[in-house]
Amino acid sequence: MSEVGVSPGEIESLERCALGAWPALESRDCMGWALRSANGYTKRANSANALAPTGDFGALRRETEAHYTALGLPAIFRLSPLAQPGADAALAAARYALVEPSLVMTASLDRAADNPDVVIEPFAESLWLEGFGEAVGEASEATLRHAAILDAIE
Repeated sequence: MSEVGVSPGEIESLERCALGAWPALESRDCMGWALRSANGYTKRANSANALAPTGDFGALRRETEAHYTALGLPAIFRLSPLAQPGADAALAAARYALVEPSLVMTASLDRAADNPDVVIEPFAESLWLEGFGEAVGEASEATLRHAAILDAIE
């Protein structure tokens, strides 16, 4: 995967920002991949994400699978241009399937700050969380897991 006009350093910076914008409750490094977990709430917070990969992808896959199995979660790999070449093919050969592609976009918040209809709050109000949970049909336990991730955003 390659992106026109985006350097590997910019991609890594965006990836680190994205991981911080939707943080996992726990994360550990495994051969330059962040193995993230958040009690199973959302794939993004419960997946392996390449940051500065090193070593054999097959060994990484096996260690990642063992890690998520121990947590009672499926092993999910979020592939970005930072992943080792051939990672996609290696996962396909291991019978992984593409579930949802990720699209990373950026925008300045300057215009939002000038718009009186846009309110950026420092934290999620309980009323908002309840409304979100109702809107997406989440059980109260899922809403609590969602709140834990939102509370972890710096």
